[in-house]
Amino acid sequence: MFNSFNDVSYQVASWEAILDYLSPGEEISDSLVWEKARESEDLPHLGNIYQDLLLSRITDLAKGRGLELSYYVNALDTRLYHENDSISDLNDFLKIK
Repeated sequence: MFNSFNDVSYQVASWEAILDYLSPGEEISDSLVWEKARESEDLPHLGNIYQDLLLSRITDLAKGRGLELSYYVNALDTRLYHENDSISDLNDFLKIK
């Protein structure tokens, strides 16, 4: 769980619950975030890296279940979508199944 930074969406914990639902016990490790940060040529925003890894994994797992999700990452204004509907928590995700 990535709680070291305040500049992430308020939905991060809820999206982590979606990841756990799709792949129980899986989480995005701090070491993976740091690995991606070291690849960056610019000053990295660790919160954005974490959110991108998290939402990318969720969209990949959802695609394997026939669901097309999209997202964008921008610190507090990060969003996860199914079609035009925002997915804020596990209940929202379960409604699209």
